[in-house]
Amino acid sequence: MVKNSKKRDGRYHGVFDIITSKEILTLAYGAIKSNSGIMTVGSDGQTLDGISMDFIIKLSKKLRSGEFKFSPSREVLIPKLGKYNELRPLNIANPREKIVQKSVQIVLEAILDGFFLNCSHG
Repeated sequence: MVKNSKKRDGRYHGVFDIITSKEILTLAYGAIKSNSGIMTVGSDGQTLDGISMDFIIKLSKKLRSGEFKFSPSREVLIPKLGKYNELRPLNIANPREKIVQKSVQIVLEAILDGFFLNCSHG
């Protein structure tokens, strides 16, 4: 899908349409659903339980119409490694919004990976 979006001038067109497509959102869901921490409750009290194709279609429509908004993350204090009695903040994003984040990551990596060397990190 991404390869078909590359034009003769070398530029990609319609990247937003790719990111918000049902196919890429479904692929993103599949990529994150088996992560061990993904069932953590988000700031809205929801997890990834109950995700259906209907949810993916609604999410795609919200993204394309501009109605989608990221919600604030939930902050939890966790112990600092090697530091007794010190805590550091950890922000937990809404698991359902991670589908959108992963979709962006999948598409941008597919486009940009070719520009970086094997020794490039960051």
